[in-house]
Amino acid sequence: MVYLEKVNPQTVTSIDVPDFIYKIGALCFCGYLPQEEANTTEVILHEGLTKIGDHAFINSGITSIYIPSTVDDIGVQAFQDCMSLTSVEFGENIRIDKLPGTVFEYCESLEEITVPASVCEIEPDAFSGCTSLNKITFEDPGTSWHIHRKHNGIEEDYDEDYEEFRRNFLLYQKSPGHLRQCS
Repeated sequence: MVYLEKVNPQTVTSIDVPDFIYKIGALCFCGYLPQEEANTTEVILHEGLTKIGDHAFINSGITSIYIPSTVDDIGVQAFQDCMSLTSVEFGENIRIDKLPGTVFEYCESLEEITVPASVCEIEPDAFSGCTSLNKITFEDPGTSWHIHRKHNGIEEDYDEDYEEFRRNFLLYQKSPGHLRQCS
């Protein structure tokens, strides 16, 4: 098995990751440079990929991403600070069970996202700083969600039915906390 370790974001504008790559390593497409100088705007991922490492695309210039259905692990801050990211699409029947903390934090151009049915936990600040995000759709909303959050120094723990949870979701993402779907 082969995994991809590091790509220079200044020299590569588009990359079609070969289908024999099973893991995108930590910081692989990281844009260390200011985004104006990070030229990688397109990364194509294929079925067979199982892991996207921590910080894999942090501060990169990607504008959209398709996450294949074979991915079962996405690292923390994998897409943090991808300010040009407008579209995230998850493969049909993807198996990830959580969206890790700060996974899409500060993706300022992201306007909407559909959370896969397999996701039963959204860690703190997954969408924090996504100032354009105005629509979140849940493929399978479940019946209730457990919320643990800290707001103005007060910790709260409670369950909500899906409709209440959906109305308050963006508020929850603006304060540190854990969201977990109840079984």
